[in-house]
Amino acid sequence: MWYADVAFEVQLVRGALMAVSAVVIVAGGSVALVRALRQAGVLEGFPADD
Repeated sequence: MWYADVAFEVQLVRGALMAVSAVVIVAGGSVALVRALRQAGVLEGFPADD
């Protein structure tokens, strides 16, 4: 998003926070997906990386 009335530094901070938020959401979703697939037995044919 680009708002011409907002200072460039504020937009940089906003962009950085959005990037960190996206990484956290993707990481959490990946963990949840692996847990659900493992519980359903889909990953039984693969060795565990523990």
